Amino acid sequence: MSKRTRLEIEMYILYLIRTHYVPPYAMEKYQGTLSTHIAQRANLTWKQLQEILERFKQLGLVREVREISSKSKCSYVITEKGKLALDTYKYLKYLLGYYKM
Repeated sequence: MSKRTRLEIEMYILYLIRTHYVPPYAMEKYQGTLSTHIAQRANLTWKQLQEILERFKQLGLVREVREISSKSKCSYVITEKGKLALDTYKYLKYLLGYYKM
């Protein structure tokens, strides 16, 4: 099993946010994807994920949404720029023969 590159991890996080990943055990519905769900699915520590999400926010790839049901919970929604980045990444992998569309 090979190690994941930082780019692969980051693109997977964007993918999870874009597909609005919610684990099967989640009881509530949210506007976006919770960071807890992203961290569990991407197999990252909280600190690692927060660094990546902060970078994504600065680059305008995702935006943070405060959930109405809870003041402390916030979720993440992908922006058009984030969708473009993810689509470009997938297309490049396709061109290089790593990915079937």
